[in-house]
Amino acid sequence: MMLSEDRRTKPHFDIFLLVLMYLMMIIGVIFISVATFDPDISAEVPLLNRILNSNSGSWQAIFVVASPAAVWFIVSIPYEHFRSYSRLYYYGVIILLIVVLGASSIRSVSAWLSIGLGRMIQPAEFAKITIILMLARTMANTTKPMGTFTDAVRTIAIFAIPAGITLMQNELGSVIVMAVIFYLMIFFGGTDWKWLMFLFVIAAIAIGTIFIYGLISGSENFRLQRVLSFVDPS
Repeated sequence: MMLSEDRRTKPHFDIFLLVLMYLMMIIGVIFISVATFDPDISAEVPLLNRILNSNSGSWQAIFVVASPAAVWFIVSIPYEHFRSYSRLYYYGVIILLIVVLGASSIRSVSAWLSIGLGRMIQPAEFAKITIILMLARTMANTTKPMGTFTDAVRTIAIFAIPAGITLMQNELGSVIVMAVIFYLMIFFGGTDWKWLMFLFVIAAIAIGTIFIYGLISGSENFRLQRVLSFVDPS
């Protein structure tokens, strides 16, 4: 059988999801451009000029324009490739997460690696993808995800290891996204409701503890204050 005939991505390609993704990307470019635009230049310039005059916004716009080539390349890869090499990608990202711990920090966050030309990459973003690949591979090999205690520990570890290293980088936002990805995948994967409830309670206790700590201690941590501002905007 020819390689092109074995590629299963094309029949299952979700056009609607792709459109939604690009809408979110465009909105993201606009938000970044407006947030980083220097109002001293002119407050009345068109939106396009704001994007062009924003270094972060213009770079994001370049990535959006170039992204169709990346999308085409990725969807042309057979699913079997990701199943076979998901573990390699996962361990590779874990190594990058460890390496980045020794990188220079920005606002007490050590989460970026410089790749030259003034650009940086954040391994935690790739960790989110590899968590999805590893969880999909693990759950596809079991009739009941987290059906045994050993399987549950193994499944949770897939999320917990990169999330723990990312937390050591003080990048709490990425950890929260990883947690949401993990929970949604085990939920739709058919995990027993007892495990789902247990993990939900643990997450609720953790979030409640953070809120109580912030309210009682009066911490000035900007991440904590950003979350607490939803409770008390004043």
